Amino acid sequence: MGSLMLSFWFKEQSAGRRRVIIIGLAMLLAAVIINQLAQHLMAG
Repeated sequence: MGSLMLSFWFKEQSAGRRRVIIIGLAMLLAAVIINQLAQHLMAG
């Protein structure tokens, strides 16, 4: 996944690079939230 993001990063200009970073952070945040929800659902 990281290499895919890096390939987009090198193709983009400065404005696009910022968008790639934001998308990456959003995906990371979503993964953490889903992980936490899953742990609470399994424990409950």
